[in-house]
Amino acid sequence: MDIKNEKDINLLIESKTQEDTNIEYKSRKTFSERDFDKELAKDVSAMANADGGIIIYGIEEEGHFPKTIDWINVNEDKGYKERIEQIIGSKIFRKIEDVKVEKVLSDDKSKFVIIINIPKSDTTPHQVHFDSEQRRYYRRYGSTTSQTTINAIYSTRCDINKEWKTISKKPSPPCYDESAGVMRTYNSKDDFGNIETNYLD
Repeated sequence: MDIKNEKDINLLIESKTQEDTNIEYKSRKTFSERDFDKELAKDVSAMANADGGIIIYGIEEEGHFPKTIDWINVNEDKGYKERIEQIIGSKIFRKIEDVKVEKVLSDDKSKFVIIINIPKSDTTPHQVHFDSEQRRYYRRYGSTTSQTTINAIYSTRCDINKEWKTISKKPSPPCYDESAGVMRTYNSKDDFGNIETNYLD
């Protein structure tokens, strides 16, 4: 989903684009909430551990539907973009490659919303580090961010990796094969069309 201007944002509202696995709306007041850092890290890592997506800071939602644009005034900017980038870079391990944090300005350039574009990651699982003792995995399910386990993420990736062999000549990322109770990778087809599978210790 490519959102570049005020028209694109209004289209989300007019078309009643509901929150789901790939999109979430946040109001401006979210920045002042006490647990903002933790919630941001959870939401970003959860999308990366699923199918990727976008988070928009500056849209009021109601019942998971966008209601109004909750613009951030340019003259009231407190370094929100830089703060988001710092949290993503310091609170999530492994690093999520190619995350983009962008300001989308209103037509009159006086206000903006912030959009986080989170790619579908090939390096899952991504873990949130709240502190040295609180380390959690999260995943996006529909419009909900839920705590999960590393094996659940790896298991989901096995389903994805079965398609890897048709698009890549390299082994897939490791995943947890729940039916066999082992870690495995899927390799591409060999010259005879056979699918090679490696089991990991």
